[in-house]
Amino acid sequence: MLKYLNIMGKIVNSIIKIIDKYILSLACIFLGLFVRKSLIKEPKNIIIIKLWAMGDSINTLPLIKKIKDRYPKTRIDVLATKSNMSIYQGQDFINKVITLNPRILMNFKKYDLAIDFEPYLNISAVLSFLLARKRIGFNGKTRAMLYNATGQFYKDKHITVSYLSILKTFMNPNKRIELLKIKYHNNAKRKVEGLIKKLKIRKPIIGLCPSVGTEVKEREWQKFKYLADKITQNKCSTILIGTNSDRDKYDKIKSGNKNIYNMAGMLSIEELSYLMEKMDVFVSNDTGPMHLAAAQGVPTIGLFGPNTPKIWAPLGRKCISIFHPKPGCPFIDNTSHRLTPLILTEEQKTCMDTITVDEVYDAIMKLLKYEREY
Repeated sequence: MLKYLNIMGKIVNSIIKIIDKYILSLACIFLGLFVRKSLIKEPKNIIIIKLWAMGDSINTLPLIKKIKDRYPKTRIDVLATKSNMSIYQGQDFINKVITLNPRILMNFKKYDLAIDFEPYLNISAVLSFLLARKRIGFNGKTRAMLYNATGQFYKDKHITVSYLSILKTFMNPNKRIELLKIKYHNNAKRKVEGLIKKLKIRKPIIGLCPSVGTEVKEREWQKFKYLADKITQNKCSTILIGTNSDRDKYDKIKSGNKNIYNMAGMLSIEELSYLMEKMDVFVSNDTGPMHLAAAQGVPTIGLFGPNTPKIWAPLGRKCISIFHPKPGCPFIDNTSHRLTPLILTEEQKTCMDTITVDEVYDAIMKLLKYEREY
C-alpha cells in the first residue's frame, strides 16, 4: 500500500510540475504586461510566500524578523503549505500563517507587498500577483515579469544571502544572519521527555538522518549503518530521524543494536525540534532536518555531493559541511531543482562515496570535545 501511495504521489508531483512549467509560465507572461516597476516605501501589510521545503523555510525566518524589526507596525502574514507551515507557527514577529487553499483568492490584492521567497515556482509568482499590489522575488526567469523589483539568486553564496538581496530592494538590512529556533509547546516537550525516559536513552546523544526526503536518492550517504555502530561503540546513544517510509530501512541500520533508536515517523516538527535540543551532535544528508538541527543550536554535520554547501550548508558557528566533489558535481540546478545532466554519469551517481565513516566519526568527536570544553 505504501509503495502504491509513493508511486501515486510521484505521478501527482509530475503533473503539478508540468502545469507549473508550461501553463503558469504563460500566465506569467500575460500578467507581466500589466506590471509597473515601482514599490511602496512603507507597506502596512506584507505577505511572505514560501510553499515548500523545511530547510529553505527555516532559512527565511531571520530575514522575516529583519523586516519586522524595520517595520514594527506592519502586519506580516506567511502563506505556506502543510509541509512547512509549522516552521512559521509560534514566531512572535509573524501575525498569521495561512495554509495554501482555494480560499486564499478571497484576499485578492489585500496586501501592500508580497515577498516571494520561492526560487523557481511560477505558482508562487502568480499568487503574489493576485494577493498584493506590489511584489518582490528572484530575477532571471519568466516569473520575474510579475515582480516590481527583484533580488539575485546566487549560485555560489549561502541561500540566506540570496534572501537578503530581496530585502535590499526595499530596505537596508543588517548583513549578519543567525538562524532562529523553531517554537514548540509544552505537550511536545512532555512527549519527548517521556520517550527518552521510556527508552532509557542516555547521553551523549548523536542524531542521524540517513534519509533525504526527495527523489534525488544520490544525495543519500550509504554508510550510516557503519557510522551508527561505531558511535555506539563509544558509549553514545544514536537516534535515527526520518519519515514513516524510512522505518524499514532504519530497522536494518539498527539491526539489533540496543543503543540505536529508530524514531522515523514518530515525531511532529515541534517534537523533533525539542528532541534535537537534547542531542549533542546531529549528522545528516543535505535535507531539512539538517537545517532544523542547526536552528536549534545543535552542533551539526552536513554531508554533501549532488548539491553544494556553498548554498545549503547548515548555518552556525558549530556546524561542519563535508563535501568531496567528483567530476560533474554538484549536479542539482537550484533554480529549477533539476538534475544537470538528466542522465548521470557513474561518477555523479556515486558522489557521496568519497565521504568516509572515519572522517564523519572524527568530526563528531571533535564537536563533542568542543561542547564539553565550552
